[in-house]
Amino acid sequence: MKWYVLNHDFNKNEIELFNIFNSFKFNEGVEKLLKKYTTFSTFVDELNSLAMYCFWCKAEYEIACGGLFAESADDLEKIDIYTQLKNNIEPLAIYILTEYNKHKRKKLEM
Repeated sequence: MKWYVLNHDFNKNEIELFNIFNSFKFNEGVEKLLKKYTTFSTFVDELNSLAMYCFWCKAEYEIACGGLFAESADDLEKIDIYTQLKNNIEPLAIYILTEYNKHKRKKLEM
């Protein structure tokens, strides 16, 4: 699965697209959520909690953003991966469930 957000690559010192499913902790958490899936709204709530746990307020997942003409660091806002995910948590949940069901169907057809 692929779901990209912006993140800072410390090795290259540049902003990159980061696939959240490359996070072992997040990926493992999603697998556990899928195993205990009951309702969509519960899944969304638990996915939101998982995303917050994995990506919220962690320095390795934060970038500073501001307008093109920001005059100082005070004009910049800290944005982490969770901030980028929280407004799209329902579409992310739909994507995860859709991909999971496709994968399950492929296994049954083999």
